[in-house]
Amino acid sequence: MKKILLLLTTLFLLNACSLDEDPKQDFFVEFLPMEIVHTPEYVSLGKPCEIKIKYQKPNGCYLFERFHIEKDGDAYLVAVQTVVRPNAECLKVTDITPEERSFTFKPSDTYSSGSYILKFYKGLDVNGNRTYTQVNIPVQ
Repeated sequence: MKKILLLLTTLFLLNACSLDEDPKQDFFVEFLPMEIVHTPEYVSLGKPCEIKIKYQKPNGCYLFERFHIEKDGDAYLVAVQTVVRPNAECLKVTDITPEERSFTFKPSDTYSSGSYILKFYKGLDVNGNRTYTQVNIPVQ
């Protein structure tokens, strides 16, 4: 009897643990274009500075996740990374005021170039290529 009970319990547990993904948990990552960027006039080596940006979310399914920053040669590419929940019931954006976020940029102590090049994501062009607004920030 104990063996049958153990077998039934094992079968129940294996059946209860499904490996199928929950369809309610579907999401994807999307970059949103930046509408306004506020950078300092200059940076000092080793001293952090705040960079403020404004962007517009298409609807309530877009949740800010983080700033995606990657080095591309001598430049830094910066984008607003969001998580999108397409199957969720999302609120329409009624407030047309862009959302504001900021991040801290810390210039290296040993940077030897005359300025930092930051490229802020502006969206896709007609050919589907990413476009950027380039800002050169002098080092003092």
